[in-house]
Amino acid sequence: FWASNWKYSQADVIRRLRYIQPTASFRSKWQYHNVLYALNGVIIERVSGMPWEQFVKTRIFEPLGMKDTGIFDNAAPPKGVALGYSVDDSKAAPAIDWDMSWAGGAGALYSTVGDLFLWNEALFGGKVVSANLDEIKKLPGIKHAFIVEPAGQGNNSLASGVAIVADSWWVAN
Repeated sequence: FWASNWKYSQADVIRRLRYIQPTASFRSKWQYHNVLYALNGVIIERVSGMPWEQFVKTRIFEPLGMKDTGIFDNAAPPKGVALGYSVDDSKAAPAIDWDMSWAGGAGALYSTVGDLFLWNEALFGGKVVSANLDEIKKLPGIKHAFIVEPAGQGNNSLASGVAIVADSWWVAN
């Protein structure tokens, strides 16, 4: 799906979502598909009236002071970018060139440890989620709304974010 010779635009992929056969009924169990993050980016564009890249820059990165985070562009990679390597015939060789610039909300970002620290502090400091999670909990069918803590001892989450759990479904980002 993320091959370096990918020839479909983000719009092409989203248009084809209707042909994906579900493996379970809607909201009956947790399922993951990275393409839905791309769809999330398109929804942000339509609701905000600005390109996803501009939205995340002006509404998230700049207000939080994340100066070393942005949209990755293979044609103009950020200074000091780390490159992946693989082993081929016992020799290290550059890994496949994964051009994620087309992916939008599905993975086009780059960042640094320092900026991810700023993100983490803002998320847990209440600067990212403007809605009061206690108010979200009062909505019909919602059981829980909470900040997801990063992985640690006794916690199997992979990242920080916000989770909302209802009777038979949940969403996290």
